[in-house]
Amino acid sequence: MSDETPENPAESADLPETVLEGDVLVDRVEQVDLQTEMQRSYLDYAMAVIVGRALPDVRDGLKPVHRRVLYAMFDGGYRPDRSFNKCARVVGEVMGQYH
Repeated sequence: MSDETPENPAESADLPETVLEGDVLVDRVEQVDLQTEMQRSYLDYAMAVIVGRALPDVRDGLKPVHRRVLYAMFDGGYRPDRSFNKCARVVGEVMGQYH
């Protein structure tokens, strides 16, 4: 295996993503502009958060965190006709059981 990197990036474009050398799989490392990679990666992450956590579900209008809190309250037996419980107890149960 040679430790030399090609001077022309177009030469490295023909290489496969992973190379099998003997019994070892070797991944190729590519030089990427940090600013470009951060913009692309952050945008992907931000969109995943918005779609997965920040937007309410169209079926019931609840976000996943609200659904977990209501389920924990139901599961814990917290009802309007029963004695008062602090919200910190419910939040603690949600954090302990569902995170």
